[in-house]
Amino acid sequence: MSSIFDLRGLKAGVENEGDLLGLPQWKPGYPEKLTQVRKEMGFKVDPEFMMAEIREGYAGDVRNPSVPFAKELRNKICESLGLNAEMYQRVHYYTTLRTPLDRHHGTDFVIEIEIPPADKYVKTRLFVFVTADVTLQVKTEWKSDIVVNTIPSVNSPDFQPAVAFTAEQFADVFRKKLTNDQIQRLGIKPKEAKVRGRIRMVRPSQSSSLAS
Repeated sequence: MSSIFDLRGLKAGVENEGDLLGLPQWKPGYPEKLTQVRKEMGFKVDPEFMMAEIREGYAGDVRNPSVPFAKELRNKICESLGLNAEMYQRVHYYTTLRTPLDRHHGTDFVIEIEIPPADKYVKTRLFVFVTADVTLQVKTEWKSDIVVNTIPSVNSPDFQPAVAFTAEQFADVFRKKLTNDQIQRLGIKPKEAKVRGRIRMVRPSQSSSLAS
């Protein structure tokens, strides 16, 4: 058996993608609601709005994905960001297969972080998310934040390095999307970079967020 998960046949059968990423589990009535929302929005599917709908109707355990790749990727992203146990629980995984995000934005799964409120009196929940497209196609342009081309099988010696590499990509995008204030609230550690055999810390720069 090949050590590389065969991505070439994924578009021919969603069940293969489902084995890799998991299929969404929904509260009653939500598949129909998402279909209706897509019809109303046409081809102008807004990722922020659609993620709010998916978040509301999702019945899967976003903190404990059922498939090995998703579970390990979430763990590695938390490690890459240096999150403590409390902040770890704020990192969520969503498979978005068969949703409008998949059909119109090529987004197969999403990792999001729920931002801690500035104080205990703030009731509004705030999320920042990173989207990913799993494909073998060589693209010069894509709508998702990250394109994942290779995922080794869980028993391959290449599995852990590949997941760690993908996790670093996610961590880098999160550091760009999060504001400095959000980074501080989450307790995200500066990125480490090797320079001539030594480790130096890379401070995140101030950047815009999907939600401020």
